[in-house]
Amino acid sequence: MYVRKDLVEDLKKDFPHLKAQTIHDAVNFIFSWIIEAVAENDRVILTNFGTFTTIRRKFPVANEWNKELNPNRDEEFFQLSFKKSNELIRKLRIKDE
Repeated sequence: MYVRKDLVEDLKKDFPHLKAQTIHDAVNFIFSWIIEAVAENDRVILTNFGTFTTIRRKFPVANEWNKELNPNRDEEFFQLSFKKSNELIRKLRIKDE
C-alpha cells in the first residue's frame, strides 16, 4: 500500500533541495484542493492519472432485497466517481504482463 507518507518520502528523495516541511505542506495543499473541489461538485482532472467527479443520486425507492419502501427515498446523496486515464490504464496493463 502506498500512502501519503510514502509520497512525501519519495518527493524528498527527488527534490533534496526542498525542505521536508515544504514538501509536506505542498502535498497537503494538493490533497486539500482536490477534496474541496470534489466537495463543491467540481470535476478534478489529473492528466495521465484520471478524473474525479461527484454524481448526485437518489436513494432507491425499494430494491430486490428489501421490498419495503425506503424511508430515505426523497433524499439525495453524492457518490464519488473516478475514471482512469488511458495512460494509467496502459501502465496498469504493462505492469500485469
